[in-house]
Amino acid sequence: MRAEMTVLLARLSSNSRTSSKPPSSDGYSKPDPKSRRVRSGLKPGKQPGDPGHHLAQRLDPDVTVIHAPTSCRHCGDDLTDAEVTETITRQVFELPSMALRCTEHQAQRKRCSCGTLTTGEFPSDATAPACYGPALLLRLLPRHPPAPAHSARGRAAPRHLRHVGLDRGHRRHGARRSRDALWVPR
Repeated sequence: MRAEMTVLLARLSSNSRTSSKPPSSDGYSKPDPKSRRVRSGLKPGKQPGDPGHHLAQRLDPDVTVIHAPTSCRHCGDDLTDAEVTETITRQVFELPSMALRCTEHQAQRKRCSCGTLTTGEFPSDATAPACYGPALLLRLLPRHPPAPAHSARGRAAPRHLRHVGLDRGHRRHGARRSRDALWVPR
């Protein structure tokens, strides 16, 4: 009788961790997860005596914007000609915005003394009256495997180039042209 009782108690106390039972058989009473992390005894965060790390201000900022108060926040008097007693600085580091730069190439046509008209040559990247340059076309090269045209990733222009107005045909042709220009035979 005691042997049967021991077997039944062992069966009741078994779960997916102590037997070959699947985790779904544990029901709602699951044991608490046990951390294997060993406590170091230190408080979280910067420790006393550690110099720490931070983003330091620059001595030569690119742009300085002065925010001067125009009126007193207490009485409302005009502060335009008041003395500056202190300047508090904060610096914001930001990437420059991307903007398209349009370069117009003008090929002059000149008449020689012999009567022949000769036209100056355009650079190789000026292929049409209005076209995209090689730097923009290089941005179109995928950084990941190409997506099928029916997927959202295959239809949409890269997020930072959506304002340019490139349609899918321009992107496909431009990427092919850039790839061909970069390809080096072995």
